[in-house]
Amino acid sequence: MTDDRETLAGLLAAPGHVWSVGTPAAVMAFTPAGPVTRAGRDLIAEAGPARLRIAADAPLLAFETISSTPQGWTQGIAICASPAPKTKPQPIRRLISDPHAIRDEDRDAPVFDMGQGDGMVRVLFRPDPDSLPAIQALCGQHWAEAALNALSGTWITDTGTARIERWQPSGPVPVLILGTAGPSRATPLRPGETPVAHVFPPHPMAEDGPARHRAFQALLAAHGRADLWRLKQRVLALLREGRFEDIAADRHGTATIRVALRQHLFLNGAPPPQDWMARYDRPLLRACAGIAQAGITKN
Repeated sequence: MTDDRETLAGLLAAPGHVWSVGTPAAVMAFTPAGPVTRAGRDLIAEAGPARLRIAADAPLLAFETISSTPQGWTQGIAICASPAPKTKPQPIRRLISDPHAIRDEDRDAPVFDMGQGDGMVRVLFRPDPDSLPAIQALCGQHWAEAALNALSGTWITDTGTARIERWQPSGPVPVLILGTAGPSRATPLRPGETPVAHVFPPHPMAEDGPARHRAFQALLAAHGRADLWRLKQRVLALLREGRFEDIAADRHGTATIRVALRQHLFLNGAPPPQDWMARYDRPLLRACAGIAQAGITKN
């Protein structure tokens, strides 16, 4: 078993980690709540009526980006695959079988392709017996959430690399349909990779800050983009030395510098030098000035 596989198994078993499978075309969330089992090259986790299966050797891409809050940042790990040709939404249709179902007994059960996808993700529905006539009547029609809310059964997002199956009674469909715009441009992807699943560890600003931060930095060093990791270490070294340097950087490089500045504030409890903020992160500069002014007013 390789280290990468053990890393993925550890993430799947870790408490408080939120997973999602899919792309902007269709995505479903999952929070594991039980032991992780192995089935050949796959890892399987459960949470009540939901199951997640993921290829243990899937490529991991740890990343950090700035958030909409001027002092914050986001972090996560993308599970990647090679891009596939784009497809457009199609009418609902019944399939002969579902050979990739997580449980053997579900592979020959009635299943429907719901027509939502972009070439990387597919949405399926395995109806309960009492919902079979209703979904059968929708074949040939396009996705209409109002009609689908009346169905009970198992909703599925499948990317090949990862799959979530979630049973639920009638009610809001658990699959989020966002469109076919492709992955966020904020994610610093490596060439030739597209994210088909994500895992989001608890954020350091939410709980157990320094320990959570150190744990994610280890993931970032091992599974992040090497060029951005080197850039971040360069910025952190300059901050420790009290030196400013105007660094030429692209969009992802600039975001990396801004994350380093925001983490400097978080870890040290004091703003980074003003010349750094003025050059790279004016929202952070304004937020720090506001905090300082509030302190003066309060005193």
